[in-house]
Amino acid sequence: MMNPAAQVVRRHWWALLVRGILAILFGIIALADPGIALLAFIYVFAAYAILDGIMAIVVSLQERSFLRAWWVLLLEGILGIIFGILAF
Repeated sequence: MMNPAAQVVRRHWWALLVRGILAILFGIIALADPGIALLAFIYVFAAYAILDGIMAIVVSLQERSFLRAWWVLLLEGILGIIFGILAF
């Protein structure tokens, strides 16, 4: 029998892919134009935090039966959205 956490990752592999792509874009922006890197970092971080927060909330609500501490993921999502809004 597969670990419940591994089952969640297997079902939501695309979320990890999106997070990785956003992280790579974050690095490319910093290398391509260092003059506006700080502003780009702020905008990319804000968008990343909001999207990551939304995905964390969705996954926590969908996987309540598999995840014992699903509320931690829900709290992470809420805080991510708040920090993203504050960054904008």
